[in-house]
Amino acid sequence: MKSGGARVLLILDNERLNHPNFKDIPTPKELGLDLKIPVQFHAFMVRKGVPKDRLNKIQSAFKKVLTTDSFKKFLSRQPHVRVAYRDDVKEMNKEFLESMAKTRAFMVKHKILKK
Repeated sequence: MKSGGARVLLILDNERLNHPNFKDIPTPKELGLDLKIPVQFHAFMVRKGVPKDRLNKIQSAFKKVLTTDSFKKFLSRQPHVRVAYRDDVKEMNKEFLESMAKTRAFMVKHKILKK
């Protein structure tokens, strides 16, 4: 970027980054694409049918990690990472599928993808 060999056109985030190298780079919403964008998406995937008590145990462990000093230190060194932990897996899946459909429509409209 600094040498001019590459140019960032878009920050895949819900808001602009507060960083000198990225402060003038627009978000998808600023370009007309209204999506909730998971910037850093980290997840555990489990097989369908895992008992609810085990899923609850995994979710509790995630919540605990988010409060640790080491995780807070990690976040302080990663200005682009925002915690967006949620328990509602069904709603997250619904939002993800809706976002995929909107993203595809946007990309087709702007000739990034063919129909």
